Amino acid sequence: MKHLMLFAVVLSIALVIGCSEDEETTTPVIPTPTIVGTWKAEGLGFVAPGLYAPPFNVRKIIATFNNDLSYTVVSTDSAGAEITYTGAYATTAGVDTIRNIVLNQSTPTTLTSTGIYSAGLILMTYEVIQTSPQIPGFTPPTAAAGFGSTAYNSVPLGQLWIQRYIKQ
Repeated sequence: MKHLMLFAVVLSIALVIGCSEDEETTTPVIPTPTIVGTWKAEGLGFVAPGLYAPPFNVRKIIATFNNDLSYTVVSTDSAGAEITYTGAYATTAGVDTIRNIVLNQSTPTTLTSTGIYSAGLILMTYEVIQTSPQIPGFTPPTAAAGFGSTAYNSVPLGQLWIQRYIKQ
């Protein structure tokens, strides 16, 4: 019985020492949302309505944004034909979680697109339009005006050019 009581005392001391307040606790690291990675938009509700409708008929977009500021976008239309776009991108701070983005496309043709995005850990909202060469009457969305602010002749186009992506 004395051995059992001695064991209980030693165990109690060990538990108290083992649970001291000096120990550091490990807090899980939550990654910062970023555009870097591969993103997929597929079907109406994800692909922007302006791209989903004729004449584009886009049904799926796989967009990869790399750490080296290069990007590749593969667009698939309703007939299954794919077009691959490549280039470089730059982002800057915007308003709250909405960031500005400029894409300098190098293939299949050279052009520049400007817009905004907001990337979470799983979902990204993205709205860009071609700005060089400029499409007459169109102005790109701004972080200050928010999503849906792409305009034609100063009239905001709402959801028409907004894409929603899921991180792959």
